[in-house]
Amino acid sequence: MAEEFGEIYPSELTFIFEPKKQISCMLNLTNNSNRYIAFKVKTTDPKLYCVRPNKGILKPDSTCEIKVTRQACTIQPTTDTIVKQKFLIQRVFASEDMTLEDIDSLFNSKDTHNEKKLKVVITDVIPKMVEMKSKSEEQDLTADVVKEIVQMKSQIKGLNMLLKEAEETISKLKEQKSDCGCKGKKGRHCLYIKCFNVKLRKRGFINHLSTNIISRHLNMAEEFGEIYPNELTFIFEPKKHMSCMLKLTSNSNRYIAFKVKTTDPKLYRVRPNKGILKPDSTCEIEVTRQACTILPATDTIVNQKLLIQRVFASEDTTLENIDSLFNSKDSHNDINMKKLKVVIADVIPQVVEMKSKSEEVQDLTADMAKEIAHMKLHIKGLNILLTEAEETISKLKEQKSDCGCKGKKRRHCWYIKCFAVKSA
Repeated sequence: MAEEFGEIYPSELTFIFEPKKQISCMLNLTNNSNRYIAFKVKTTDPKLYCVRPNKGILKPDSTCEIKVTRQACTIQPTTDTIVKQKFLIQRVFASEDMTLEDIDSLFNSKDTHNEKKLKVVITDVIPKMVEMKSKSEEQDLTADVVKEIVQMKSQIKGLNMLLKEAEETISKLKEQKSDCGCKGKKGRHCLYIKCFNVKLRKRGFINHLSTNIISRHLNMAEEFGEIYPNELTFIFEPKKHMSCMLKLTSNSNRYIAFKVKTTDPKLYRVRPNKGILKPDSTCEIEVTRQACTILPATDTIVNQKLLIQRVFASEDTTLENIDSLFNSKDSHNDINMKKLKVVIADVIPQVVEMKSKSEEVQDLTADMAKEIAHMKLHIKGLNILLTEAEETISKLKEQKSDCGCKGKKRRHCWYIKCFAVKSA
């Protein structure tokens, strides 16, 4: 009897966990018979799961896609919690003139109907391969893809370990730096100026004004905070708008006004394109690129850039005042600017020519290709973070070696070298 009603795919509902995001998966019902089939989908927890459509009528030799969405949660649910969550698929043969309003009464009648239970799986990795019913050559193809996924998972794990070690090293170096009496470039410069300013002024090497200017410009970029990521990466999809997020972080105790400009405002939309960052806060900016049919050439993209401008502002600055703030001659020298280049990635690789025409295998391979694409982006992001961490470690080690703990002679030489030109 179950074969008459057709297939239900997949045999279990697998959700890929993402913190604080709704997660979804698709359920396919297939009618292989020459009769109409009415169906209903029930869940043990209707407040947690949303099923659309949760009932309907399948025509002969047709398929229905059902989207099952789980509400967002902060941490991944435990196995003990998920094991009690199930779905029940009910199906019964119906007449051709059956309507959606009549389905409930049909299932409440004593007529026999087919039922199938599906369990729920929530994982943070690619689901295990389903049993393939296709030929050996198709199995070999999917096996290669699975092998690549396993290797990439291992690579991500290794990068996470390296990143953790780098963060621990940075933390130790910062502790050592604070113990030696130096608090970054600003602290070091102030210490040098206090100790040697009088002697150097007497010898004609430095004046008080040039000291303040150099100290200010060396520390301006750090005071404004971070811009992440270092480049804007868009995932190409034909005839669809592409978006990516940009984060501005304020590490200062002052208000910061910002503006985002683009070389091609007709092609890129930035929201918000200007604003005010409160002390110790973060602002997310969405950059959207207009849809195009084919992947743009590298020569075209290389000239497309975004410019981030930032300047310190007063607490009572409004959005209407921002433009005048950046156009003011007084603030011109204090504007911090950073350019970001654009990258458009065709992350979903071209599908390998299938030796079999099985739709099941093609769909499965396409899903795995998307998963590989997301993992590649994850690896790219981890590599960027690791590079930034290594650069931070290198700078901290340089600051440690130049912290002024190796005698006055070395400090004198450093200052003479820096300021001799200005005094001349």
